[in-house]
Amino acid sequence: TGSDGSLGLKAIKAEAGITFAQEEKTAKYEGMPRSAVAAGCVDFVLPPAGIARELSRIHDHPYVAPRPAPPEEIIPVSDDALSQILQLVRVATGVDLMQYKPATIKRRILRRMLLNKLDSLVQYLDRLKADTTEVHALYEDILINVTQFFRDPDTFQALKADIFPKIVGDENADSVRIWVPGCSTGEEVYSLAIALLEYVEERRQHVPVQLFGTDISDSALERARAGLYTPNIAADVSSGRLKRFFVKADGGYQISKHIRDLCVFAKQNVTSDPPFSKLDLISCRNVLIYLGPALQKRVLPVFHYALNPTGYLLLGNSETIGSYADMFRLVDKKHKFFAKKPTVPRIPVEFNFGAARVEPQVSAAGAGKAVSPWTAAELQREADRMILSRFGPSGVVINEDLDVLQFRGQTGMYLEPSPGPASYNILKMAREGLLADLRGLLHGIRTSEGTIRKEGLRVKYNGTFHKFNLEIIPIRRPAQPGRFFMILFHPVKADGGEKSVRKEPRQSSSAEREEGRLLRQELSVTKETLQAIIEEQEATNEELRSANEEIQSSNEELQSTNEELETAKEELQSSNEELNTVNEELQNRNSQLAQANDDLRNLLSNVNLPIVMVGSDLCIRQFTPQAEKVMGIISSDTGRPIGNIRPNVNIANLEQKLAEVIETLSTHEAEVQDFNGRWYVFRIRPYRTEENKIEGAVLVLVDIDDIKRSGDKIRLITAHEEERRKISRELHDALNQDVAMLEIAVDSLEKNLPADPDQTRQQLRSLCTRVSGISNDVRRIAYQLHPSILDDLGLTAALRSYVDELSKQDGIAVKFSARDIPETLPPTVALTLYRVAQEALLNVVKHAGTHQAAVVLTYHDGTVQLTVRDKGAGFDRERVRGNGSLGLVSMEERARLVNGQLQIRSRPGEGTRVEVTIPLPAAAEFQKS
Repeated sequence: TGSDGSLGLKAIKAEAGITFAQEEKTAKYEGMPRSAVAAGCVDFVLPPAGIARELSRIHDHPYVAPRPAPPEEIIPVSDDALSQILQLVRVATGVDLMQYKPATIKRRILRRMLLNKLDSLVQYLDRLKADTTEVHALYEDILINVTQFFRDPDTFQALKADIFPKIVGDENADSVRIWVPGCSTGEEVYSLAIALLEYVEERRQHVPVQLFGTDISDSALERARAGLYTPNIAADVSSGRLKRFFVKADGGYQISKHIRDLCVFAKQNVTSDPPFSKLDLISCRNVLIYLGPALQKRVLPVFHYALNPTGYLLLGNSETIGSYADMFRLVDKKHKFFAKKPTVPRIPVEFNFGAARVEPQVSAAGAGKAVSPWTAAELQREADRMILSRFGPSGVVINEDLDVLQFRGQTGMYLEPSPGPASYNILKMAREGLLADLRGLLHGIRTSEGTIRKEGLRVKYNGTFHKFNLEIIPIRRPAQPGRFFMILFHPVKADGGEKSVRKEPRQSSSAEREEGRLLRQELSVTKETLQAIIEEQEATNEELRSANEEIQSSNEELQSTNEELETAKEELQSSNEELNTVNEELQNRNSQLAQANDDLRNLLSNVNLPIVMVGSDLCIRQFTPQAEKVMGIISSDTGRPIGNIRPNVNIANLEQKLAEVIETLSTHEAEVQDFNGRWYVFRIRPYRTEENKIEGAVLVLVDIDDIKRSGDKIRLITAHEEERRKISRELHDALNQDVAMLEIAVDSLEKNLPADPDQTRQQLRSLCTRVSGISNDVRRIAYQLHPSILDDLGLTAALRSYVDELSKQDGIAVKFSARDIPETLPPTVALTLYRVAQEALLNVVKHAGTHQAAVVLTYHDGTVQLTVRDKGAGFDRERVRGNGSLGLVSMEERARLVNGQLQIRSRPGEGTRVEVTIPLPAAAEFQKS
């Protein structure tokens, strides 16, 4: 069947194959190629000879020829070319495919090159730059829309047994929300909806259900929303489910409306767009296998974020969570069910409204390549790094909150972790002797833009004081808020044995003086620091008073805002009530619309008439089942221009007639025949909306074959009876009278036989003359019944003889000519043409009032034509037909019986022209029948 062929072509195209379909006009049975083309899975639509030529052309192409390696290796696609192509796709569609599996994308690019008859990647890149349509065709080719109903039935059994009981819970469950990213044409979404409804109804639970299906293909989403599938889904869906959850429509099956209402389909890129939230189940089967590692690392945290704490993730048989075992727990290894772990993702989840930002991939092939030589700049950076690490001072980088961000070099002599909760605050980590000076310098650097340095400081490390110099350097980037500070510790070398000073119970007076000086210095620093802290505290108090006033002012503003919010809340409540009312009205309207739609569908299904509705663009909108048989329309023709359909009825200029009816608001009616000879009344009326607008036309065919043929038979019988009546009248009025007079004359001669022989001979000659006249009348009547010359010498000779005899008898000059007439014609054709000529010439004799006429017999291109014309009185054809002229009816019926056409052109005072045209092949077929 046509759907079988469509499914086969879809499977071939999913594997990056090339598909062909035969042109409809060359196919004996056009259903299969038409169904395949309508399904959108055909690359070439050609006649058989064209398919053979195309197969010959692509036979040796590396993409399809037998090969030892994949096509992307035989015809390499460079990374630069791939990047340019994907950039064009991203500009045209808004989807970044840079991190998808490159092998799949390259195969699709090579396939499109083959279809476009291009051998060079440069040529194909130029084609993409010039043709946006080809960019979209490549994009649709890359998106592999392959799915089916209830794929892996064991998985759905496991869902019912293990997963649904946990996510549905008891009757107090709020709702069940399921998301299917990469849903393609919707089979997976509807399968989950059916399975979940079966589970809920078996347990007599009433739980709100909502399913979301997302994809980046607009065409796939349109088919998913329609929910219309081919009859072959019966191989995957049981008969019970087909009866319960599907309805038959357009030669296939459509998901029931109550199932479609549970499913929402939307365009979404799972790698960049925000996900749905509070989900109980995510079914992402056979999607991750097409994503690169970087995208997989981005998608899995998004799934973790979107799921409820007790949610589940379902993956395909060849997919896994990789290194994200801290986010998901394996529940069912065979069916790949994972449960969400209540942990915080290790990387932040970002939802972009543009293209996804991912880290560049490093190919496996690049890992083993030799490292290129250093450049001069790289060598200089490496030398600077070594000098800095060897000779640079140790230090730290802190922020404005005095928290350490970086450690540089060995800072253990100056800093150490403080007891208690872990902290990187620099003041809490300062060793003995450093805290007072460090606090003072940090206070000064906040009000200064330059570097601050202090020398001769001491710090205690391992029981010994060590001298060093302290330097603080501010770090700030222009046009950005916030500052950072670099603190550097410069050690000071002591002379000789005075490198360090160790406290001993006994000290010299000079050491005591030095220690006293240092203590006074520390005391002075402490006083300065204390004074600075006091001043800072006063400034802080002043700022707090100012902040308190601002807070009070803000509080008043917040109170005013709160009042406005209360007012807005009341308005929202009122709007919500209005929306509820509108929603109820919309639901009622939807119910009425659904009821009207069901009534219309049942009406169209049960009306035993071929009816076709077309729009103003002459595209098919609706049609009845009878129209499929009579007009040759199939379900996939909905939306196609009616001019592309080859109807089984002989309707000339159908599009023009439809356009005239729509334009002029008139009604067109005519009698037409189908290819089997059945007669129909063909009517076209305008399609009027409720507002009396014209938005198309309605085409109706009424079968009148039985009535037509009954009327034809009655008219033909009447014509034949009229001919018999005429012959009977001639026999009675003329021939019978002559025979009676002859009988009287013979009887008189017998009784009164003259004695004179000459007189007897004279009376006998008179009797012979009368017998000869009677013989001529008998021959003429027999000739009218059926001219024997027609069988013996053919049509041309018969017509010539009849014309000559008519000219002699009635005194009318009839000119006869014949051109290229075959020697033999089908008897029915010859007799029909003879009778039409006979009837037409008799009308000339009786009614034309002229003494001149012409008869022309010609043959051309398989068609024989007879023309009888005169320049007589003429007549009004409609008035004569209204009077029931049997002569005209007889001619028309004789022509129709041999599939001929009769045309009579006449006007009062302008003469008459009778033309009959008969195609010989059609007549031969009629003769055989």
